[in-house]
Amino acid sequence: MYNFSVNQGGARVSFQGLGYYKGYNGSDFGLWSKYYLINSGTSGTNSVPWGNVSGKPSALIKNTTPYYGIGRWS
Repeated sequence: MYNFSVNQGGARVSFQGLGYYKGYNGSDFGLWSKYYLINSGTSGTNSVPWGNVSGKPSALIKNTTPYYGIGRWS
């Protein structure tokens, strides 16, 4: 489960969280990683497929406005 919020400033962001999926192009071969869109805006919470993978959460956060922002994610 990923959660983010912009606490200060006027920024809106596109927030993506790392997840994992099995199979490639319709097959069952391999385990692959992908960044899933959590939400665009000033806050959001969503889950991503993870499975039985030992890994660390990772996020891609892109500012979609010309304003600064201070926030947090978990």
